[in-house]
Amino acid sequence: MKGFQEHFECFFDVATCGDIISIYRGRPIWAGYHPDKLVLPAEILFNNVPSARGAVLHYIAKLVHEMVHLHFSEKERKEGTGKGIDYTNLEASVKQLISTLSSFKGEIKSNTSSFPLLLLQWLFELCADLSHQNHNRPYFNLQRPLPSVLLKAFQQIACIEDLLLLLESTFTEIESFPPNFAKNLLKIGADEFHAFCGELSRSNVQRAAQVHEEYSGRLRIYSDIFRCLERSRKLEFRLFILDVLNEFLLTNENLREFVFLVKLALVSPEVFTPYADEMIQIVLDRQLSPILTLLSQTPSFGLAMSNNLQLQNMITRILERASTNSLFKIIEFIGSFLSS
Repeated sequence: MKGFQEHFECFFDVATCGDIISIYRGRPIWAGYHPDKLVLPAEILFNNVPSARGAVLHYIAKLVHEMVHLHFSEKERKEGTGKGIDYTNLEASVKQLISTLSSFKGEIKSNTSSFPLLLLQWLFELCADLSHQNHNRPYFNLQRPLPSVLLKAFQQIACIEDLLLLLESTFTEIESFPPNFAKNLLKIGADEFHAFCGELSRSNVQRAAQVHEEYSGRLRIYSDIFRCLERSRKLEFRLFILDVLNEFLLTNENLREFVFLVKLALVSPEVFTPYADEMIQIVLDRQLSPILTLLSQTPSFGLAMSNNLQLQNMITRILERASTNSLFKIIEFIGSFLSS
């Protein structure tokens, strides 16, 4: 127990040396550390304390940021302006830690483990943060490069190549569609969207713009993951979406999840339009008056539907994919609604 406590204290000391902002503004933080100090405490904590994995992933992300920053700084350093920073120890440490993440194949395949979701979220967020922090560098002539140019530059860095391979293998290792994974992903996304709506309602105009910008990045992550699931597991994904819709129409118990699903449909209608006919059939076969009343009294639903351009686009895409029979059902429903 004492040994574990020492490792925990060592991890805490190393992990709290700096943050992402300080990485890009000051001198190197972790480049001078021996790999044993950077790797061993983090691995022990990651392997033995599942609840601490988020903290370990955040720490690894900081090491990756420093690695990327030092790589580009070396490229930007002019000839004859002094000796560059030796970051070989940091490079070896990051490689080992990413290898540790890759070794959890069993949990990635599991239908019950939450680790695949945590790992995917972390990978997407890390890629987005790396792009945000580095796209205006002198290496890119202080201009935002094309995504293909940015990706090519990042792929020259060994740890980024390892991360992309980890992302690819994570999807590959999910050999059968994990229903708990998708359900947990939707629930976490729904809780985040609900929290976003609450924070937005308490914010002034200036703060609201910042809240919107911060959340839009997280929403894109969920959108990307659902797009990937729809492409790779169409049949299973279809059943999952229809189950969520049926549960809401029957019980209303998954209201938050339904609202978040609507938000995702507005952002990425192409994920849901293949199932337009079935969704129209399910919806129009229900008694909708109490459901519409409930939604009208749900502030988060109003916020989800607030982007008129996205709403128009989604409706257009659904109508384009709907069959003639579905269109007639919609017209009949509108007629009966207007005459009531």
